[in-house]
Amino acid sequence: MSSGPSPFTWRYDVFVSFRGEDTRSNFVSHLYRELKCAGYTTFKDDKELQAGMNISQKIQNSIRESRVSVIVISKHYGHSKWCLDELLEILECERKFQQRVIPVFYEVDPCEVRYQKRCFKEAFKKHNRILKAEFRALRSKGNMEEAEMYGSAKADQIRKWKGALRQVAEKSGYCSKTCCEESEMIQNIVEDVGKALNLEPETNPVNSGEINCYKEDIKKLLKLTSASKKVRMVGIWGKEGVGKTTLARAVYVETKVHFDWHCFIDEVGKISTVRNTSGLQEYLLAKTFQQEERITNDDACAIKNRLQSKKVLIVLDGIDHKNQLDALAKDVNWFGPGSRIIITTRDRKLLTRHGVKHIKGMPERKLGEFFIKGPLRRMKNLAYFCELRYFAGTFVECLPCWKFLRKDRIRVATCVGMYQNHR
Repeated sequence: MSSGPSPFTWRYDVFVSFRGEDTRSNFVSHLYRELKCAGYTTFKDDKELQAGMNISQKIQNSIRESRVSVIVISKHYGHSKWCLDELLEILECERKFQQRVIPVFYEVDPCEVRYQKRCFKEAFKKHNRILKAEFRALRSKGNMEEAEMYGSAKADQIRKWKGALRQVAEKSGYCSKTCCEESEMIQNIVEDVGKALNLEPETNPVNSGEINCYKEDIKKLLKLTSASKKVRMVGIWGKEGVGKTTLARAVYVETKVHFDWHCFIDEVGKISTVRNTSGLQEYLLAKTFQQEERITNDDACAIKNRLQSKKVLIVLDGIDHKNQLDALAKDVNWFGPGSRIIITTRDRKLLTRHGVKHIKGMPERKLGEFFIKGPLRRMKNLAYFCELRYFAGTFVECLPCWKFLRKDRIRVATCVGMYQNHR
């Protein structure tokens, strides 16, 4: 299966996989607190798995709905079937959906994990003993065929666990044994998570100078230094691919420190296809307060009841229907004094119909400018270059050119190949 975007709706920024008896009350609790303070929605399972149980559907879904997985491998990580099954699922999501994986080796050496030495060697001895005991129990009941099938399946699972540990140990990560201060290591992990979650500036064609210019414009519209306690909604609109999300996230990162609570919701339009009104409201509140929220269908004022006394910064990215705004930010009275709501959309009329008065438009990137500054800028044959540029413009028509040709050599080569065939 080819890799690509996850078919699941992102619900969490970070999933933390860990062995509770080793790290729950120390390292993981500190890491979780710092991730939460940084504004990242983090899933951390606080329930121990009962003996003999497999990874639950809830945990599996939480892994698939997370953008980044932090794997804290400690001395007894390999003893837990639950942890090892989590690891398999995380690596599968990395392979299929390009999920970012950050390994942390807590009080263990990566070589011990890779080659299953010391505590990991003991862990797999235990798993093999359990397998042999279960196999003998089935065989003693006369179920030879069932015993053979069970033994083969379990042996294959153990091989997969060992392979997963080898794979994760080969990744670049963090090791507590080589870090001077645990607090410094945690801070570095949080910063690494932030970089993983903010990928768009690396691929967006809007350069840093332009972003800074637009960013200052948005800050002026937000009026963060105003003494007024009024709630203000600001809209950012433009065609797909011009940098709306990048701009909104840049403003969010720099200004969230001025607010008591804050959240950034990506792709609201996509989320709304799998969540009704109450589901959207649950999602916003869960992102804001970093905890599960449950809203009944008849509780239309849930957001107002929770947020009207709090100064919040909320970014609603990718709004494509007024129903989504009505569900998440119907009125400025829903939010506490001094709150700011940033909305990105491709439809300016949607903003004006909702009563948003402070709006910034993003200009469309010109295809010719991209070719001049883009990956084909070193082409020596000027006539061929100009003809190719014209052909590409005709081919992609109204598509955002950077989405078709964004630093992607394969797509550029495809365009060149199509042009050569066309000639």
